[in-house]
Amino acid sequence: MHHGGKKPSMRRRRRWLPSDKEDRHIIAEVYLVVRRKKTTIHLNAKESTTVGEVKQMIEGILKVPPADQLLLKHQTEMKNEKTLASYNLNAQTARAHMPATLGLCLRDKGTDKFETLDITPYSTPPELPEVMRCQENMAPQTAQEIPAGAKQ
Repeated sequence: MHHGGKKPSMRRRRRWLPSDKEDRHIIAEVYLVVRRKKTTIHLNAKESTTVGEVKQMIEGILKVPPADQLLLKHQTEMKNEKTLASYNLNAQTARAHMPATLGLCLRDKGTDKFETLDITPYSTPPELPEVMRCQENMAPQTAQEIPAGAKQ
């Protein structure tokens, strides 16, 4: 509905175009797995995220201040002011299906020193019993033909 004899303005939607001041690169997601002992934390961040910001994310989960955290990539200490991209953590090296693994060491309150990196390996599930392997390998139509009350 419009007033008077004027036609309603036909406003076009402008496509978003980055200005010269803005970064023209699309900042991709980086997927991380942070491990310490039996704890595994899955995080995602941007390539431009600093190590200090990752430590703040960890603080939100573990309630340990960033000053008491030490992050390691391949046994090398990661500096708070550096970005994930500066450690070659990017969309190609840290994908959702293959996240990059970082080690986490916490400061020992008694000695005021960081613990040594200790990551408990994931356990390997036991092999499936023979009975379950047979059922798993059955063709779908064969599985449906087994009467509901039949013993296996």
